[in-house]
Amino acid sequence: MRATILFVLGFLFLLLSVTTVHAQENEFFLPYNEFMLALGTGTASEKTVFNVPQDAKASPDFLVNFQYMYFLSPQVGVGIQLLGYSQTISGITITKQDLSQITPDLDLGVFNIGGRIRYSFLGGDLQPYVFGALNYVSGSVSSDATGTLNLNGFGYGGGAGLSFDIGRSFRLTAEGCLMLGTATWESKPFQNSVSDDFNPGMSGVLIGFSYLMSQ
Repeated sequence: MRATILFVLGFLFLLLSVTTVHAQENEFFLPYNEFMLALGTGTASEKTVFNVPQDAKASPDFLVNFQYMYFLSPQVGVGIQLLGYSQTISGITITKQDLSQITPDLDLGVFNIGGRIRYSFLGGDLQPYVFGALNYVSGSVSSDATGTLNLNGFGYGGGAGLSFDIGRSFRLTAEGCLMLGTATWESKPFQNSVSDDFNPGMSGVLIGFSYLMSQ
């Protein structure tokens, strides 16, 4: 818990520092907004989704990232992201209260919703960059037969990427990310589940397309 608090305070201090410094140093720079949609592939850290003996592991069908950034300078941007994955889990047999058994397709979704800070090493059309993120983790598993079970938690992470500007209004991005964290189900998924823990960690590579809008 102490390490988590220090990480949050450090992230907020860094965000405030770069916002103040770059706003002062880039007097002739025109701030702009970036709206991005990215899709990709990756892996998830959770190996026992429901915490039962014969379990399923998290294996994303795809990764998706909706992102808004506000660039204070050619190098520094701050914003928000919704980064996560979706998966359909099959082959889990559930015994109902009347002792009948069903094997429904279960839809799992896990998302990181939070703040993001990005630093680019160059100010031209081709920009290698790094970023950090601090997130609220939200997710659920659902089916018509079982209803919906939610999870929530806390996450953090970062990564690196390469972006290329296409004129003044568009941008292509290739990005690698690593998200870590901790989360819990709102209740144990099944009667024989040994805990309500869930590991929301994920990593992957995404390709994004952005629209740029000046102030």
